[in-house]
Amino acid sequence: MYNLNKYDEAIKAYDKAIEIDLRNSLAWYNKGDSLGRLNKSDEAKKAYDKANGINPNSPYAWNGNGRDFDNLICLELLRIF
Repeated sequence: MYNLNKYDEAIKAYDKAIEIDLRNSLAWYNKGDSLGRLNKSDEAKKAYDKANGINPNSPYAWNGNGRDFDNLICLELLRIF
């Protein structure tokens, strides 16, 4: 669903995967990525943080948090200028 830009449906699928395995860091990361695509930055950060807590050596969730932070900076700069 994610690759089809159906982020709401993708989030539902990731939630099901997380229900089955709460320690599925990739599902948490992908959920965060989908939430970020929907401009739900706070929720995305929580999902990325959860993925980092499960697998702190995974670069994916750290990358997601960084990308989300960059997006917030860009939005703030747009408001200023």
